Amino acid sequence: MRANLTAVSLLLVLGAEAANAAGSSGDFFSGLRFSDNVERNAASFGDSAVVFVRFCGHCPGAAATMRSEVKAIHDRVEKERLPVLVVCTTPDKSPSELAAYQKQLAMPGALFAQDVANSGNISLNNIMQAYGLRQGSQIAYLSGDIPAEFTKMLAGPAKAAQHRFPVDGLTTDQGKELWWYVERGKPQGVRSLVTAAKGSSPLKADAERILAVVQATALKRQEAALAAPASIATVESLEALLSDGDGLDLKPAQDRLKALLATPELKDELQARAIFRKIEALIAEARAPKAKEEAKTNFKTLGEKFPATVYGQRAAQVK
Repeated sequence: MRANLTAVSLLLVLGAEAANAAGSSGDFFSGLRFSDNVERNAASFGDSAVVFVRFCGHCPGAAATMRSEVKAIHDRVEKERLPVLVVCTTPDKSPSELAAYQKQLAMPGALFAQDVANSGNISLNNIMQAYGLRQGSQIAYLSGDIPAEFTKMLAGPAKAAQHRFPVDGLTTDQGKELWWYVERGKPQGVRSLVTAAKGSSPLKADAERILAVVQATALKRQEAALAAPASIATVESLEALLSDGDGLDLKPAQDRLKALLATPELKDELQARAIFRKIEALIAEARAPKAKEEAKTNFKTLGEKFPATVYGQRAAQVK
């Protein structure tokens, strides 16, 4: 088993030019069911780097690597507050199971998600894949053990990575903790920030400073989403924005999303997505391996019924 682990490769996939490798950075986050029930897409991670780990949830060897090498990266990110997010996905555990697993691993700063479609073809014969992601540059290929390659990644092309919300001049420990909570994309983080900015405590000045950066980032994303064509990708960009910015005034984004959800042009796309997600839920709820495989056969039917849609094509590729 160790031979498989030492062969794990860490790819530094940077932006859309990574399409010929493991897929673009956007592909990595499509279809994930996060354990905290927050909708995210590539834009949710801003200019930060991402360590993206796919692991076999019922493999003891993969579990050992998660407890050691992946946790070592997580702990370093948290201790040094690096502009890096650790995202761990598996086809084998439901979001609720992953929430418990995350606590077991003591990795509160990471994000865990189920990839029911198993886009990385993870199995007992392919127990782990690790990638470094950042938008906007070229691909660099790295190989070796994960913590060592993570250090190289930080010193190499990823050194230009920035925090999602770079804020200078915070004066209180509470303000710094609040910034880090929001920076990690934690549920209710932005709402807590808005409340603090409206308050009268010593935290108010720091909260206002952080909120200004968060709002500016959200408005930039909103502007891009409003200008984008009618598509399922735009729908999901708006959904992710509203999820990330929960607590902010983003009415134009809300109105555009409402209009897109009602447009006849996207009827098949939205129906295919709804069916895809129902199949995902069936697979997640199935306990026996045979039941999971039987539920997966629905993907083939979906692909045949909606071959021209994004989710129909995605369903057709599920193995």
